[in-house]
Amino acid sequence: MPATPPRSAGRPSPIGGRRGVRSGGIAAALALAGLACAPRPEPSPPPDWELLVRAGDLTPFGVEVRDPEELEVLERKTFGDGSTHLSYKFTNLDRERGAPITLIVRLSLERNEVVAERAYTERSSGTAIGALGRDVRWDDAFFAWGDESRFGYIYVNDRPNGTLFHTRSGTCVYSFVVAGLVIDDPQAWRSLIVPRLEALEGRGQPGGSGFDWLGWFRD
Repeated sequence: MPATPPRSAGRPSPIGGRRGVRSGGIAAALALAGLACAPRPEPSPPPDWELLVRAGDLTPFGVEVRDPEELEVLERKTFGDGSTHLSYKFTNLDRERGAPITLIVRLSLERNEVVAERAYTERSSGTAIGALGRDVRWDDAFFAWGDESRFGYIYVNDRPNGTLFHTRSGTCVYSFVVAGLVIDDPQAWRSLIVPRLEALEGRGQPGGSGFDWLGWFRD
């Protein structure tokens, strides 16, 4: 998949080209906020948007959309308390262009575990997809990750019509919701999501130090 940054909502975001590590004042501020993350010996991780599943990543599931980058929207919000939210949305309703799907992926690094637990509960309780007006049926035996997680399917007229997954590891909360695609192959799902979750390991552990994982979310 070409490493083309998605269209950003609001002002242009330079995050696509960030691969380096920040230090100094920002790292110190993160440490004081309890959000500095544990070091990893591996090579530098991918640009931050690659941590989110994008429409082009769904090709192995039969999802083909012409020029999906034109329909992508990325939003990044950094708050005064040190928390950072990254969200991705893709919607295609034109069948001539390709598969009609809506994909919403959200990643947040909260200021502490209490806030992260609350965010996870809100998302996994269904409030995050309430606007879709769908029935959700959980299948947690399909896949589990982190401190807590939920995997399930969106039903329409008593038939599966979408897939969703929420997980929390420390202060990091990751959510994946797609309407129009049912993912029921465990190995294919793991190939899609596990590399991204592994890249996030250590970011949401309070009290860590050293490697500035949040550098990719900062200006």
